[in-house]
Amino acid sequence: LGRCDAYAVLMFEGEEHKTKVVKNSYEAEWDETFAIDVEDAEVGVRQDCFVRVFDWDAASKDDEVGEVKISAARMSELFRGALGTEAAETFVVTSEGKPVVGHDKQRCELSLSVRVAEKPIAFPGIVRDESAKGARRLEVTLVGAKHLPKMDGLLGRCDAYAVLAWEGAEYRTRTVKNSYDAEWGDSFSLDVDDVAKGTRSDAVVTVWDWDAASKDDEIGSFKLS
Repeated sequence: LGRCDAYAVLMFEGEEHKTKVVKNSYEAEWDETFAIDVEDAEVGVRQDCFVRVFDWDAASKDDEVGEVKISAARMSELFRGALGTEAAETFVVTSEGKPVVGHDKQRCELSLSVRVAEKPIAFPGIVRDESAKGARRLEVTLVGAKHLPKMDGLLGRCDAYAVLAWEGAEYRTRTVKNSYDAEWGDSFSLDVDDVAKGTRSDAVVTVWDWDAASKDDEIGSFKLS
């Protein structure tokens, strides 16, 4: 008697973005937007992009309905598109290389829309002072991290802390134990002797999972050039 409780997962370059579940319907409308970024559009990308459609189940593992693949070559072309341009397209959902057939004997289809935009820069509210010179200080607060992965077996969550590395120095937050949403609120001061000369290295923030009995596990990092 049940229909389909459908959701989709967009997978690209190791990241996953999941839509809401539309329950008991043969025609799911999600209308959700996700941002995927590249550092250099000219270089392009190396991996295909997949959108996988699933049927949610309350009592068992979710069933995969099928997928749509956009090749790395096509993704590279999309990233090189003119800023502000957009387009929509409908794809046939496939499973094991064959089209998925719907309840009405028609091919299952997935609609996507894409808009080319600039990747946001970090801290856009900071305005450059062209006359800046001499010593300056940045007071950096590592506020927190959300949606952390499960790191400590079946029962444990994540014991997260972060390390800010810059110009040979490292600054470490406290550890927030057994949580997927760590709030540190720890502040550090970064100094330069002459701001007109700039800096020599990137700032890298690495998030770690603390372990009492073994080596801490790296969760991931991001870089401020």
